[in-house]
Amino acid sequence: MQSFSLKPKQAAGLLTDENKFLTHLLIKGAKGGDFEGVKRWYTTIQENIEFFIICLSKERADIISYQTPLLPQSTKVADSAENRSKIIIKTLNILKGGFYSIEQEI
Repeated sequence: MQSFSLKPKQAAGLLTDENKFLTHLLIKGAKGGDFEGVKRWYTTIQENIEFFIICLSKERADIISYQTPLLPQSTKVADSAENRSKIIIKTLNILKGGFYSIEQEI
């Protein structure tokens, strides 16, 4: 993640164990209480929020269309919709750590 100056493997590590490490970083900051990376990360999200909303809306609409009871569903399609729904929830859960941050600007 560019905002935190991390290598890809380090960035992936932030999302392991139910996003525990990313949440910790968002709440407590980096070493020494440094929140500059967190601020850059949220700024990047803010700058791209319209695209983010479009993607989430499209995913939600696709999931709802798969869940229409009038259409017969294959197990594969139903599983795909359920997995996509879980991805949306996980994505939104990643962002919520900032609400608990000790840094007032976050």
